[in-house]
Amino acid sequence: MEEKEIWRDIAGYEGKYQVSNLGRVRSLNYLHTGKCVVLKPKPYRGGYHCVSLCKDGKVWYAKIHRLVYDAFVGIDKPYIRGAKGKDCWVINHKDENRSNNRLDNLELITQSENVVYGSAIQKQKEKQINNKYTSKHVFQYTQACVLVKEWPSTRECHRNGFDCRRVSECCNGKGKHENKHEYKGFLWYYTNLQAIS
Repeated sequence: MEEKEIWRDIAGYEGKYQVSNLGRVRSLNYLHTGKCVVLKPKPYRGGYHCVSLCKDGKVWYAKIHRLVYDAFVGIDKPYIRGAKGKDCWVINHKDENRSNNRLDNLELITQSENVVYGSAIQKQKEKQINNKYTSKHVFQYTQACVLVKEWPSTRECHRNGFDCRRVSECCNGKGKHENKHEYKGFLWYYTNLQAIS
């Protein structure tokens, strides 16, 4: 049997916008036409969905999962942007699908619980893998400027016994030795010196 859709006013936007237990948002007077229209969600950072709500000429981009939870359950725990740990509460998507904003898919948990929920740890590990679009190649040379190895990233250097921060400092010419590119007896650059010469 199909679940019944229940609509509730969005706090601060009563008579203008409503949110449903199925994760949809509607305008009760779309573009001042008097029509009731379900708004199309827009993608937001991190895979969340949001909608734009307008009141008194001001636009607010609201995350749908927060609107749903607030309208049907209420958020009585502290939510501080940028806060971390057991004192900060967040709304979690149980199935880890951030576009599924149905009420039965949402729960309030601490930030500490959220960072280890489901596949979060595995996703974090996957982020550590070299990204061909954002990782800078690192060139490792001997003191005589003979190429030893080309690394796909500073993280890969780190996984092989070199401190990624120190490698990065050397690549940027800010190392701790007299030769600012030297670390652990090697010279480190983001550019291939052999290709330049």
